[in-house]
Amino acid sequence: MAERCVDDVEIEDAEMEDDDEDEDDDDDDKEEFEEEDGYSEHYSLLEVLPAEVFFEVFSHLKWNELCQISTTCRFFHSVCTSQAMWARLCELDFTKCRDPTVGRILDVAQRCPTIERVCLPHVSGADDSLLVKILDVCPSVLEIVLDGASGVTSSTLRLLVQNRAVLRAFEVHDSHLVTTASLEEFVAFQPFLQVLRVSRCHIRYPNFESE
Repeated sequence: MAERCVDDVEIEDAEMEDDDEDEDDDDDDKEEFEEEDGYSEHYSLLEVLPAEVFFEVFSHLKWNELCQISTTCRFFHSVCTSQAMWARLCELDFTKCRDPTVGRILDVAQRCPTIERVCLPHVSGADDSLLVKILDVCPSVLEIVLDGASGVTSSTLRLLVQNRAVLRAFEVHDSHLVTTASLEEFVAFQPFLQVLRVSRCHIRYPNFESE
């Protein structure tokens, strides 16, 4: 019985040695394959893929998503904050910002002067000049959405007229200080306006305003 057990152990040891040799051969083949194709287990995709690939992927993101990804690593920061990346943005939507301020909005707007659409929420401390400043740094804006814009007044619309803002679409929601006269004046100076949306607003009729 003892000899038989020894034989069994010797057979098992031999099989294990064969398995180890096969694994070593597989590892060698794998390393050879990776070296020939330029891949290595020690490298990440950040080091293998060219920067152009990430640029193309990130170009489909919104401005706030670019800001978030730029904080993950130095490489992503260089890609997401490049001037070429921000020049491809077509829309700035600030309605989902936690704490939008005039300074932050203007700082972002200055990075992408070619945008065509801007969406603004109610901004604490902002006056009628905020829209004018945005149009100064982003002259290509064709669509403006003022959502939750409790600070939008008739003078805001008059400022847009005075600055000759030519728009394709204009929306204002949740405003209590806009009159029908200012809306009519605004529309009269917008020959290319295709969309005008006014919702959840208490329009003030001049003939019925209290003294």
